[in-house]
Amino acid sequence: AESENDSRSEEMRLLYVGMTRAKQQLFINLSCGEKSLKRVRSLADSCVINGSIIRSLVREAKSNADWLWLCLMMHGSFPDIAKKIGLEDSSFGFPASDTSDALFTYNVCNIEELALPEIKAEEPAAPDTEIIERITDMINSKYDDSLTDVSAKLSVTQITRKFRDDEEFDLRLARPRFITGINKLTGAERGTAIHTFFQYCDFDGAAADPVTETKRLAELGFLDKAQADCIDPQKIAAFFTSGLYRKISAAKSCQREKKFMVAAAQLELEGGIFERISRSDGMIKGIIDLIYESDEGLVIVDYKSDRGLTAEELRERYTAQLQIYKAAMELTTEKKIVGLALYSIELEQEIIIL
Repeated sequence: AESENDSRSEEMRLLYVGMTRAKQQLFINLSCGEKSLKRVRSLADSCVINGSIIRSLVREAKSNADWLWLCLMMHGSFPDIAKKIGLEDSSFGFPASDTSDALFTYNVCNIEELALPEIKAEEPAAPDTEIIERITDMINSKYDDSLTDVSAKLSVTQITRKFRDDEEFDLRLARPRFITGINKLTGAERGTAIHTFFQYCDFDGAAADPVTETKRLAELGFLDKAQADCIDPQKIAAFFTSGLYRKISAAKSCQREKKFMVAAAQLELEGGIFERISRSDGMIKGIIDLIYESDEGLVIVDYKSDRGLTAEELRERYTAQLQIYKAAMELTTEKKIVGLALYSIELEQEIIIL
């Protein structure tokens, strides 16, 4: 019973809200046909029997129209309304309030009076050639799917690798490389381990004892066992005794693993190899291993773990990568990049690009 009362209450709230949304006037149609008048007479009889206490009738209402009729029966205008709709019966003795307010006006009319005038068919409109042409173009248009297989976001490493491997730069998505189950680290995984070491190591601690610093990073979870085992402490020691590290130590500031993401079209790069990148309408992301600030400006340093390459071969292979780094940093920091350098882990040598 409580659930039914709650449901009825909600219905009444919705009716109230609907009726009170009108800004100026509200028009409500109540049917007065034979079937409808039979229902109205039944409500009127029940209202008389209950002495105008309509609480039970409200709960038993079958439609919003029942509630509206009950409201009319409680109004002083109902005897006149009843007479006009054909409910002339002396048994109606509602103790209706003698309200003189004009809460509403009413009008009883035949359905024929509400009939709309016959609408004459108009002459068909002349074809609109402009609209027809637009619709035809829409139907015949074909979706440009030329970019559906092009990556919207490229890493600088991907760009550098494509420059090296392909005569013509290809921006299409590559198939993923699946796990093979081989536990031996690949060259790329070995490079990742070395970069991870330089990213998280304490420079002073690594300079003093590379072996202890490698163990510390492994214990902290930055390196797994395979990665820690591939770190050559002699190669690490060579970096911390190099002239490059002395410049880094003397720098005003130093930042490792500088991430960036820029629109390709925003980079100011010259040369034919960059033209297609700038037209790709995509983003370029990258991570710069280290940036330090000297008295003249910013210097970018990138670690390389490639084996079997000379310094000149490394310079030729990675110059494009550092040029992109330079353009991205000058765009995002608005500072001048005065130096670009590679550090070869294998050669234990700094390679100046700029």
